[in-house]
Amino acid sequence: MTTLLELARTTTTSLRLADVLGAAAAAAAERVPDGFALIWLLTGDRLVLRGAAGTLTQAHGGLRTDFAIGEGLVGQVAVARALTFVDEPAADPRARAPEFLRREGVRAFVGVPLAARHGLAGVLAVFSRRPGRPDPDTLEALGALAAPTALAVESARLFADSERRRRTAEALASVSQALAHSLDPGEVAHLIADNVIGLLGARDVVVYRLEPATGDLVSMAFAGEDAAGFSHPMVVPAGTGASGLAVAERAPLITTDVLNDPRLRHPPALRAGLARAGYRAVMAVPLLIGGEPIGALGVAAGRGRVFDGDARRLLEAFADRPSRCTTHGSSPPSARRGPGPKPPSTACATCYGAWMPS
Repeated sequence: MTTLLELARTTTTSLRLADVLGAAAAAAAERVPDGFALIWLLTGDRLVLRGAAGTLTQAHGGLRTDFAIGEGLVGQVAVARALTFVDEPAADPRARAPEFLRREGVRAFVGVPLAARHGLAGVLAVFSRRPGRPDPDTLEALGALAAPTALAVESARLFADSERRRRTAEALASVSQALAHSLDPGEVAHLIADNVIGLLGARDVVVYRLEPATGDLVSMAFAGEDAAGFSHPMVVPAGTGASGLAVAERAPLITTDVLNDPRLRHPPALRAGLARAGYRAVMAVPLLIGGEPIGALGVAAGRGRVFDGDARRLLEAFADRPSRCTTHGSSPPSARRGPGPKPPSTACATCYGAWMPS
């Protein structure tokens, strides 16, 4: 039996977020043995499903795994910052998945905000198949779960952030070292891709180089599942896809729905691969030397993943490595002879020439 004591033990002895969420969801689900519990964590400006316990009676597909603050029943709890009860939630106009609630026979909803020391950490949502308001003891027990869960989530995130910063610093140092000792852009690109996918926990990472004659992007390194089934080197026409637009605008691009984002244009083969892989969340940043693009770094994940500001800054840090070469020194454009693109005056001409084809 999962008790508050066992939850307290887990939340005070484990710094793994998955352990904390699993114990909290199980403790909540135990209070409604005829239902289930979901935990949504605030990631950036969205609530993302991260924990679950209890049983479903049917298989479901296409369910939302993230909501904006104020969206749906879960989002409303985040706004209210108070324990919220909803009778017959499938009939409530705020519900975003009424058919799912009907098929599961959900008759009551209880939402509990997870308020930590530094703000809202997320929402605990409990779904019961029994009609009517839960008894006071149940509501009190669910409310009692909020504080230790929120504090444990905050502690686990702080620990994870500290570990991520340490690993990021080590990874960035390894890339800088590779730049200093190797002019093989493929070797450096593969090192970047391998490090980024581990740090971000993404499904796929691609490093592209820019073909200056056409503006197309050509893949030069890949890490991940390759669920899209693309053949490498893959060519992305100029200005298309998330990476193409990031290069065209010389700015990062983040989307939670790559297939339906109105900013993006996809060639048929690219769209088909993205759909086949089930990619939805995508982030791309341009590789720049002296302010001029030499390629792009793209990251893909599935539905429900949200790439926040921390993820963007991490990706930009890796994309920025080629521009920070201090080993070879910079030289003016006139120092580079022969055909091919000229390096910006502030760039390392040696690295620029290695990354850009003649």
